[in-house]
Amino acid sequence: MAAVRLKTLDLWGKRVTQHTGLLEELNNELPLTRAINDRIPKQFIFDKKYKIQLHEDHRCEGLRPTELRIFTDGSKTGNGTGAGVFSEDLNIHIATPLGVHSTVFQAECLGISLAALAISTRDVKDHSIRILSDSMSVLQALSSHTVNSGLIYECHQRLNQVGIHNH
Repeated sequence: MAAVRLKTLDLWGKRVTQHTGLLEELNNELPLTRAINDRIPKQFIFDKKYKIQLHEDHRCEGLRPTELRIFTDGSKTGNGTGAGVFSEDLNIHIATPLGVHSTVFQAECLGISLAALAISTRDVKDHSIRILSDSMSVLQALSSHTVNSGLIYECHQRLNQVGIHNH
């Protein structure tokens, strides 16, 4: 699997050797190893225009009635994986099927990313916005200052875009 990781990061040599032949054999035996990989070279992120709240604060519940709320979720069943976004405030109703090979993490992350995209598409500005997610792992990944997942990096960029125009 190290060979797949090296090829994904474009660090795999172009010369034909015994090792490159092994990767080709693996790809022939397991076609899924040719699938697009989410791994990207490590990115450092220090300028975030959004805040991640990892723990629910019940004391603040209902204190800001002008706050726009967007709910996201990702799930996986025997039939496949999907992401959803809902906001009564912004009239958002998104349900996106992702197929059988996606993970719950990817679905949860895509839900947050789609929420940010929907906010930007609606040209929402100068509002207090709260995107609610129950995915601690995605929220922790977004809290990190280093990212090596393309999906997390794209989500960060979309959240930053929303954060530039809102609070």
